[in-house]
Amino acid sequence: MNVVSLTACYPSTATPNAGLFVQRRLASLNELDPVRIINVVPTPLWYNLRGGISRSQGPPRTWHVPFAYVPFISRPMNPLLYARAVFPLLSSLVKRGSVDVIDAHFSWPDGVAAARIARVLGVPFTVTLRGVLGRYLGDPLVRGSVIRSLRAAAGVIAVSRHLGDLAVRIGVSPERVRVVPNGVDAEKFCPGDRDGARRALGRSADETLLVTVGHLCRRKGVHRVLRILPELIRARGDVRYVVIGADGGEGRFESRLMRLVRQSGLGSFVTFTGNLGATRVALWLQAADLFVLPTGNEGCCNAVTEALATGLPVVTTDVGGNREVVAPDCGSIVPPGDDGALLKAIIDTLARRADCAEAARSRGRRAWATVGAETSAALHDAVLRGPAPGVASVAVVR
Repeated sequence: MNVVSLTACYPSTATPNAGLFVQRRLASLNELDPVRIINVVPTPLWYNLRGGISRSQGPPRTWHVPFAYVPFISRPMNPLLYARAVFPLLSSLVKRGSVDVIDAHFSWPDGVAAARIARVLGVPFTVTLRGVLGRYLGDPLVRGSVIRSLRAAAGVIAVSRHLGDLAVRIGVSPERVRVVPNGVDAEKFCPGDRDGARRALGRSADETLLVTVGHLCRRKGVHRVLRILPELIRARGDVRYVVIGADGGEGRFESRLMRLVRQSGLGSFVTFTGNLGATRVALWLQAADLFVLPTGNEGCCNAVTEALATGLPVVTTDVGGNREVVAPDCGSIVPPGDDGALLKAIIDTLARRADCAEAARSRGRRAWATVGAETSAALHDAVLRGPAPGVASVAVVR
């Protein structure tokens, strides 16, 4: 079966850390089914687009296709602009017999664009649901198009049961929904020598080390940890907090966090590392006592499962699929936005850290090869099933 994947979130020379979870799933799928990737690159209208489509060496074979947009103003039209940008390439692949299914990696704009293209080209399409679906369903400018495209899809792949249930609630037939959580690179994210990792990082063997990994944006909740950190230091003594990540596609938030650190007098207690490669992230997780992520929304959070795979207990919020992977024996789940509950959970989980380690490791052992096999099965089922009958037509690109 020939798969063409559409994604606006994928590693490139300009954004090497974008969509690493998409890249890993597609690399695993490519071991079973030939995959071609079209990475759609949002590019402001006034930028020079004469360079056009570029290629990356595979496998899988990858095209980087710019689509011109106007920030904020063109937002409701972005799926149509996206579809028009990739239509010539996809049309040529269909004519060569190289497309059995279009595999869109986010509900918007990828999924909505895929629905438009698939209707014109007469091929089935699938959509993967990730943590941002709830935000799109709450946006009146995009909600309707997202729901129509999901109902029209031959298959919907959800990275958590929570998202799969949400798809059913908005009208997707249950038999078209398949839950395929993300995997973990077990060669990198595995238990290690805590003291050795601390020596390699230049950290004290005696400090209590908390780590967060993620893009620096409001929804990840780093500011919540910073707010309770003074009280945590009073309760636990020598506590240090390490934040791994940088500003992503959701605005500039790092400067606000650093200002909060300065205003709170926490400069000697908090370290911002910026973006790091997977090997270095794993070393920090091996050195840490606790992983903390008071996030506002998630699908299947890779940072959480990677922390668990190293044997690190996790404190996170009751959103998305977090409760599906963080059981009471390997961490704590708290209500989002409750700083008091967050503080108590951190103190309690640190007190039972040793008991949590083995349970955490068992929770983080899902291999990307398994993800690839389950994705392949979901796509094969979707191709056999075909588009959903009786749904409202989706506007075409021509």
